[in-house]
Amino acid sequence: MIADPELAWLFANAYPNTLDTTVRMGTVGRKPDSFVITGDIPCLWLRDSAAQVKSYLHLAKQDAKLRELFRGLIA
Repeated sequence: MIADPELAWLFANAYPNTLDTTVRMGTVGRKPDSFVITGDIPCLWLRDSAAQVKSYLHLAKQDAKLRELFRGLIA
C-alpha cells in the first residue's frame, strides 16, 4: 500500500526489526514470559516496552506468536 517503492522496501525491512532484535521470549512455570530490550537501560520499563510493541498489536488477532508475546509482557 506504500506507493514509493524505496519507502515500501525500507518499511518491509524495518517493521519486523523490533521483533527480530529486541524481543526475548521464554516461559516461567510453563506460562509465557516476554522481555523487550528498550535500548539505553538493561531493565524492563513497562511504558517503553509497551510503546515499542504497540505497532504489532493489531496483528495479534491473526498471529499466535504475537499473542504469546503480549501475554508474556502482561504477565
